[in-house]
Amino acid sequence: MDVTSVDRENSIKCVLKINPVDLREMHAQFYDRLLIVLMPVKYQPDYIYLRHVKLLRVHLFTLIQFICFVIMWVIKSIKETSITFPVMVTIA
Repeated sequence: MDVTSVDRENSIKCVLKINPVDLREMHAQFYDRLLIVLMPVKYQPDYIYLRHVKLLRVHLFTLIQFICFVIMWVIKSIKETSITFPVMVTIA
């Protein structure tokens, strides 16, 4: 790794103020919830958030998050609308 890439990573971490471990855990939880949608209740793992939140609510939140991800992906991939992506992220 060269010096410029290290500086770039440090500046991104400072701007976003997100710990990379936390970001990995958020992605892992989203992936786990996607798998739970396809899994019968009998075989679901014992996650702490499944103990305190109804399963329907977890599925609804996962669906909303997935739809938002797809919408952002479509906006980013269409050249004419991709310029609005940073604006949308800034507003949100």
